[in-house]
Amino acid sequence: MEKSMIRGMDVSSYLEMKDKGYQYFDESGKEVDVLEYAVKRGFNYARLRLWNEPENEPESGGYCNLAQTIITAKKIKELGMGFFLDFHYSDWWADPGHQKKPKAWEHLSVDGLCQAVYDFTKSCMEQLDQAGVYPDMVQIGNEIRTGMLFPDGAVPNWDNLARFVNAGIRAVLDTKGTHGTRIVLHLDQGGKYEYYREWFDQMMARGVKDFDIIGLSYYPFWHGTFSMFRQTMDALVERYHKDLVVAETAHAFRKSRGSFFREEQERAAGFPATPENQKKVLELIISIIASAEDHRGLGFFYWEPFSRAPEDSDGWGVCMGIMDENGKPTKGYEAISFVPEECDAKKIAKIDCPKELVIWRDMPENRVLFEEEKGLGETVFEDQRAMQDGACVEKKREETVQKDLQDSLPQKLEVLHMDGTVSWKNVRWELNPVDNRTNVENKEGEHQTLPEDTKKTPAVQIFAAGGVVEDVPAEWADVSMLVLVEKTPENILQNGDFKDGMKGVEIQNSAGVSYGTDGDGFYFTSTENFTLELSMEAQVEPGEAYQAYVTCCGGNTTGTLVTFFVRDKGEEHICEVFPREVQFDRYSIEIPAAVDGKLCVGVKIEAPPVSGKIKSFILCRRDMEVE
Repeated sequence: MEKSMIRGMDVSSYLEMKDKGYQYFDESGKEVDVLEYAVKRGFNYARLRLWNEPENEPESGGYCNLAQTIITAKKIKELGMGFFLDFHYSDWWADPGHQKKPKAWEHLSVDGLCQAVYDFTKSCMEQLDQAGVYPDMVQIGNEIRTGMLFPDGAVPNWDNLARFVNAGIRAVLDTKGTHGTRIVLHLDQGGKYEYYREWFDQMMARGVKDFDIIGLSYYPFWHGTFSMFRQTMDALVERYHKDLVVAETAHAFRKSRGSFFREEQERAAGFPATPENQKKVLELIISIIASAEDHRGLGFFYWEPFSRAPEDSDGWGVCMGIMDENGKPTKGYEAISFVPEECDAKKIAKIDCPKELVIWRDMPENRVLFEEEKGLGETVFEDQRAMQDGACVEKKREETVQKDLQDSLPQKLEVLHMDGTVSWKNVRWELNPVDNRTNVENKEGEHQTLPEDTKKTPAVQIFAAGGVVEDVPAEWADVSMLVLVEKTPENILQNGDFKDGMKGVEIQNSAGVSYGTDGDGFYFTSTENFTLELSMEAQVEPGEAYQAYVTCCGGNTTGTLVTFFVRDKGEEHICEVFPREVQFDRYSIEIPAAVDGKLCVGVKIEAPPVSGKIKSFILCRRDMEVE
């Protein structure tokens, strides 16, 4: 990869941000035009989305039509940047969960839609050419893994989808003339090779061949691990011999107020939402692109780096840009000029150590005492049994907790390198019992403490686990995490682990989703957009407090909504779930006082094609604080 790699940005909201009066400043505080400043800081390419007739969708504000695209494209060309055009073929957003036809095309046949795609694409390209802003790259559809122009072009309607894609390609070829414009086909889920292989195999089998570049969306909090992203890129090069471009990527510089980017997304990405980590994530992505097989990685586009939003709102503009809430560049901006050739590809990017590990164990009902003089982390269970003569009390000691916990800790930790490769290194742990109000300093210098309501949970004891990772530089060797030891709850749900198959399980689902049990949980998979709800009921005591858990894993992407719920008569307690394909996560809901004598525990999934598994539901009485 040469230093001239594409360092791009999607600036589709440029005019909208200007109209809303947002100001931008350089690092010294001087007001700047955000596009002019971007060029000075290393950006060399810009991407614009094109909606058909956005005025048909009030939420669009009328932005991203052809006239506005031409205005911004002229600015892009004047600044010497490459221009990447993104056809959505919709009046508003098109993504894996939404591929709505333009209003003007709603009643067209498949043949009519093919002609409409061709005519619209050709007309737009001709007008762009006349304006002197013919694109350098053109994208036919946006994130079309699940199809386009729903329902006619929705997967698995492969024949129709191929016709629509080819119509757009043909329009570009018929208008490009001497322009060196390259055609891009763009999917989401940049860490999931299996999706790409199926899609491109299906397309190519139906004659979709006249394209130049495979475009990927890769958001590490949605689209798989960095290693999976690296493997996907290499596999795509090997199978299709095409250039690759990351058409969308980003990472947050802070958490959002709502659920858009919280701890769940941090956990999925493996990096907290800080300006420093924004920089690190972008450098890691750039390094992976640069290390693609046969130097096929062309570069990347940061999606909406200058988007802004009111402080009291939630969503992209609050936390995902590389200009902060005051319009000044974040630390992440420095990554735009990062040169991967000057970085050791095998340099460590992070060591994956969980910040908190919960261990469920069968415990005696009596209090657990910790005697530090008996050995670090050693535990004494007191089981007091009065002898018949009443003369003495026998104390049964089980000095096993330290060993049990040691065996429960990860014996190896995942080491992620800058080129996206992963190695596994042994780790040695030491355990120290701590009070649940103790602040424990972790490797990053942050202080971890248990949530305030931990005192009300069944937690028996908390340990600070300090570890040393073997065979890594000293600056990375020390790791830490909290270990929570909890009583294994008594599950009120009769078949919460699905060992009895579908017994007691209520299902509501749309067509196109397959599901069942395999002795280790409830699994589901779909090849099209779907809705699935599964639930279980149990009798409870009104007025008593309960805790519900779900343990699950699965794919996640744009348009995926997974909700864990507990229904109590007319009230619904909910927790949003952000599943990870690579491991199971546990989520919980507290019911302070049951209203009804029956609780319904379940999960509702609304998603594009994904797969996943529910390992278990647990409903238990909420124990009092352990004295």
